[in-house]
Amino acid sequence: MQSSLTLEVLQIEKCRCISGMGLFASLSNKGGKLKEIQLKKCGGTSEMQMLHPSSISHGSRVESICLANCPGMGDSCLALLGWLCPHTTKIDFTGLTDITDEGMLAFLSAANRELTSVNISGCVHLTDRAVCAIVHQCGNSLRSLIMDGCEKISDKALVIIARHCQHLEDLDLSMCSVSDEGVKQLVEAMGSTLSSLSLCGCCGVTHKILPLIQKRCKNLLDLNLKNCRGMAESSLI
Repeated sequence: MQSSLTLEVLQIEKCRCISGMGLFASLSNKGGKLKEIQLKKCGGTSEMQMLHPSSISHGSRVESICLANCPGMGDSCLALLGWLCPHTTKIDFTGLTDITDEGMLAFLSAANRELTSVNISGCVHLTDRAVCAIVHQCGNSLRSLIMDGCEKISDKALVIIARHCQHLEDLDLSMCSVSDEGVKQLVEAMGSTLSSLSLCGCCGVTHKILPLIQKRCKNLLDLNLKNCRGMAESSLI
């Protein structure tokens, strides 16, 4: 990768020949200026699980990582990424259905993270444990938290978010297992900071929470209530 010392952004999509060794070689280039890497719908990444940190140079400057819908990306891969990219502030792990709480915790523990943007949409095995870990470590810096489709995330996570994320602006809880009670604690604690809130498909959320959202979320520009079965049609008029 010596020829790419000036490269700052790397975007690759629908490439089935991306190897783990190639990806990590690009990330571990100490002399390079790479700040952002985006891999979307790329195969071949499963071999990263066979690599060990000792075989790769440490010291990446990468600040933003997007690994969306890349089959084979699992917990071992996240652990390696965490070790290799200590300065990352933005992560997008959309559709990584193989990762679990253990992988996310390994990613977080590899460095003193100050994440500002987290997208774990479609990471169906992540639970409150992973979200609480993210919030405890990065709550003060977090501005965007997207958890669309994470059905194992519940009110427990919302309580922790309410306590620690005083600057959160964008929150997507679509299809999460949250209820009026969790949303109540959330908006009472930090509703004034939210500019975007999605509760799409949250079956436990009803029209009863709307007056409180209206009262507390004065700066809200975007509210998504699609497919909320507990919403009375009359309350949305």
